[in-house]
Amino acid sequence: MLTFKYCLSSRTFVDLIIYNPEQMKRVVLSSVLSALCIMAFTQVPESFNYQVVVRDGSTNDPLVNQDVSFRMSILKGSSSGESQYSELHSANTGDLGIVNLVIGNGTGKTGNITTIDWGADTYFLKVEIDKTGGSTYIEMGTTQLLSVPYAMYSKKTKTADYNDLSNLPILFDGSWSSLTGKPIGNNLGDMLYWNGTSWDLIPRGLPGQYLRFSASSVPLWDGATYPTLTTTSVSSISFTTATSGGNITSDGGGDITARGVCWNTETNPTILNNSTTDGDGTGIYTSSITGLAINTTYYLRSYAKNSAGVSYGNELSFKTLNDETAPVPGDGGTISIGTVTGTTITLNWTQAIDNLTDQQNLVYQIYYSTSNNINSVSDCISNGNPANSWTQDINTYQLTELSQGVIYYLNVLVKDQNNNVAAYNSISKKTITNIKIVDGARQWADGTCATNALNYSSPSDPNYEYSGDIGAGLYRLQVGSEQIMVYCDMNLSDPGWMLVLLNSVYPVPPKPTWVNLVNSVNVTGNYQGSLTGFDLFLGVKYWNTLGTTLKVEAGSGPADVNILHRATYTFSLNTLNLYSLSLSNENIIKGTTSPGIFTYHNGKKLSSRDCDNDESDGSCSTWFGNTAWWYSNCWSGSFWGDGGSGANTNNPYWTGSETDYYAWGAIWIK
Repeated sequence: MLTFKYCLSSRTFVDLIIYNPEQMKRVVLSSVLSALCIMAFTQVPESFNYQVVVRDGSTNDPLVNQDVSFRMSILKGSSSGESQYSELHSANTGDLGIVNLVIGNGTGKTGNITTIDWGADTYFLKVEIDKTGGSTYIEMGTTQLLSVPYAMYSKKTKTADYNDLSNLPILFDGSWSSLTGKPIGNNLGDMLYWNGTSWDLIPRGLPGQYLRFSASSVPLWDGATYPTLTTTSVSSISFTTATSGGNITSDGGGDITARGVCWNTETNPTILNNSTTDGDGTGIYTSSITGLAINTTYYLRSYAKNSAGVSYGNELSFKTLNDETAPVPGDGGTISIGTVTGTTITLNWTQAIDNLTDQQNLVYQIYYSTSNNINSVSDCISNGNPANSWTQDINTYQLTELSQGVIYYLNVLVKDQNNNVAAYNSISKKTITNIKIVDGARQWADGTCATNALNYSSPSDPNYEYSGDIGAGLYRLQVGSEQIMVYCDMNLSDPGWMLVLLNSVYPVPPKPTWVNLVNSVNVTGNYQGSLTGFDLFLGVKYWNTLGTTLKVEAGSGPADVNILHRATYTFSLNTLNLYSLSLSNENIIKGTTSPGIFTYHNGKKLSSRDCDNDESDGSCSTWFGNTAWWYSNCWSGSFWGDGGSGANTNNPYWTGSETDYYAWGAIWIK
């Protein structure tokens, strides 16, 4: 059994008790329907409030903190009439068992509440509930809506025209002429004063006069009037100056104490803006106007001042000239190069001059590019890279963070205070190229290679500088169309020696064929950072290209203290005669060579194990371990050993004696 309690327009509760065989419980709904409206709303509400108290039908206690659901329907004509609108609500009864709903704001709507014509028929509210919060609704009752929601009803009412009403009152039409008993007057500024019995007219005074009272308390106009004057046409207009003036034709009855012109960028200028002071008295005067901005429109008036105040002449306008003249770069636009490093270039120039802007107020901006495309102002802006923001009063600038070995095109722009820009004459400069290591060998950072070691340590091109990762080691050389790696001794006291032969691996000397002997870069072993532990032979076809001085060393190791014999020669190889060796200008630096290299090998042809060119009856190369050399008698010296019999025959040896064997030997070219 459910008890359903409604509160209608009178807010009186009405109980409807309905037996519910499905739920077998009593539920009491005490409801309040609010049909009040506030007519001041800018929009008519499309809903109304509904409050309900859900109670236990057995104890009449509120059913608290219970999730419940409602289906609300509006029926037309009777309690069993056709549904015009329905919607669903879900709510919780809270601590007091109260649920507040807004009819019109529910979910699952059927129909449209805004289309209901509340004045056309009677309407009923049907309430259904599922106290478990589900969608199995049971009907709790239907009751008539006796009080129509007024705002919703008013939405359907018609409007009326005020003019359709009869017996309308006569209203004042707002016109001055419709009034009676008005004060009299003839001109703007006329006044009335009370003479004791009636109002008398006081005609208006002249501009600048003041009103005083006579001894008999009669108001009278007195004093000087404003001066009368005209403005002289503007002439001699320049970028920042102009000339004008005025003509004072009447002082208005008072002395002229100040005169001149005033101007502003807006109309009706006054002496509170910009002005001149050009003497006193009446008549014609001239005014010099200064401090103007270029290409600007100004408004100007003459003025004169007497005891009545300040009077102004007619207004004129004028426009100053536009400065379209760019600054003139100094020294004909020449830019000079200062200090250059691998990553910086310093520029110097003579400051420009300008027709209006003071020299110290000119600003400069430096542009750079890796292409020759910044020769003018437009070129710089379109193609160049700005190195700085516009900077005032400078004549030098250092570009930084540049790349090594790159040709940069450089230019300077100068700008005056009126945004006229000029370009200097562009100039190009290549940054210094330093040494860097690429794949284990040193070379120029720009990817190029020197033709010999001296061209690294003392480059003829000023764009290259022997700095960076320098020292002895492998260098990449450009020999004709080839790039080869050669060990170079870059000792600062005597740099530039290139290693072409090294025997430091006992007891296995290199045994090149003729092809290897001529063309090879390194026949056996690989350089590991020191001059021991490997053998090296640079093909003889490169020797003439690398230099003209030959240095021969032998001893127990590459350290100077361990070298026992050292000598230099002027040398050449005859490429047309089997690379025959030509030696001259022998210089014994350390040890002895007698009878030595100069005696036994000068003028001899090169031999290899597969190309016998020696003077003996047989092949010296084949007889002595297949080693290559400029043989004379087969035993007379070889830096590849095998010069005779014995334990050290694979070692380098210096003279014809088989006892002059050494653990280390090298030949250098410079």
